[in-house]
Amino acid sequence: MSEKKVFTEVSITPDEIVAADSAEFTIRLVIGPDYTAEASRIIFDFPGLVGTSRPTRQHQEEHGYVQAYVMNPDVGYDLKIWDLEGQAIVGKKGGAWRQQATRFAVLDLDAGLQEGDVVELHWGDTGRGFGPGTRFSHVVPRLDYYAVTDHQQPWDVERHKIGKKYWDRTTAAARESNRPGEFLAFVGIEYRCPRGDTAVVFNWLPEYEEIDQPDYSDVRKLWEGLQGKDYLAIPHFHNAGRLDDGEWWKCPDENVEPVLEIFSCHGSYEREDALEHHIPLMKARRPDRYADHMLKQGFRYGLVCNSDSHKGHVGSNGVTAAFATSLDADSIFDAYRKRHVYGTTNARIRLVFTANDALMGSVLENASEKTLIIDVTGDNDLKKVEIFRNAEFHKRLVPDGKAFRTELTVREDEPSSWYVRVTQKDNQIAWSSPIWFE
Repeated sequence: MSEKKVFTEVSITPDEIVAADSAEFTIRLVIGPDYTAEASRIIFDFPGLVGTSRPTRQHQEEHGYVQAYVMNPDVGYDLKIWDLEGQAIVGKKGGAWRQQATRFAVLDLDAGLQEGDVVELHWGDTGRGFGPGTRFSHVVPRLDYYAVTDHQQPWDVERHKIGKKYWDRTTAAARESNRPGEFLAFVGIEYRCPRGDTAVVFNWLPEYEEIDQPDYSDVRKLWEGLQGKDYLAIPHFHNAGRLDDGEWWKCPDENVEPVLEIFSCHGSYEREDALEHHIPLMKARRPDRYADHMLKQGFRYGLVCNSDSHKGHVGSNGVTAAFATSLDADSIFDAYRKRHVYGTTNARIRLVFTANDALMGSVLENASEKTLIIDVTGDNDLKKVEIFRNAEFHKRLVPDGKAFRTELTVREDEPSSWYVRVTQKDNQIAWSSPIWFE
């Protein structure tokens, strides 16, 4: 009887590393002709510490990671970690805090893998951003603009505030670093209240007294107190807040809060069933705190990504691109207010999405013929380009290589909204802001 050829290639790289070097290990599997066409499970047995990955672990601040890459865009998958002590898949209340017990990586794959498809498992130890396996250079990648938004809760005890000393240092550093036309430095705060967390970015350098108002007890009071000021409020969902299910406090001024942060070091809050980069187990999750829910409720938010990193790696876990007329503060703010922005997980993906010749973020009069143009260039090979209508999946396109351009004409009489998600083979993602036909 001939031996079945389940895989045509099984490899692990690198096969050696220099002591104390930064390394990421990769197991590469190429599907063979005898691999099942049905749903399947692959178990990876590690002799020592596995750690846990951002897609499956409890907390994004842990040292270790394991991440899966499935190159077939039509095959869903779920990466889990087996807890030897608990004799179960790692859950929300266990496993990641006892990393020595997490030995097995369990990759569940949907049906549909074909001969030649590639499945990879990558793992390493980041040492909280500075150890072997750290995948981002300590050299900051080029950024055109940046905002520091440390936690400031003006209604709270002093230990939950920045304090005047450090606020003055922050504004002084921004003043010194700000070079219009070359690099823009903004200051802001991360504000917490029953709605959740909101990044507040100022287009001026406020005195500490302006951000330390005890009567700013929730974000509505902050909006009221800053009325007429030039600033942006950007909510995010990894702190889901304490509002009732379905309740949301919407800013009455769309120019103040035009966008949502849907990705950061905490994972993807685009939608609950996110495949790549879904949120860690310990993070708050409720169905009404995802971007797709907000869009389905009729809120007009652009989509952005920010680092929200506590490791000092600026831009390593979320960046936002802005279609601005020039590199000055007013132009950047104007691009955000028009929602002419898109976010990426970190990759420098160039994405242009238009509908009837209007740029992403636009609100158009309804038309019975809607012409969507997607023009994307990745910094790695593209795996899939997905189009969403009214925040529901509409169509998947499979590019070949790093560059892709297509034109799609939709004929319908109903109003609708559209946005695009681009995923590279290395799991890096870009999300456009929506375009609305109303």
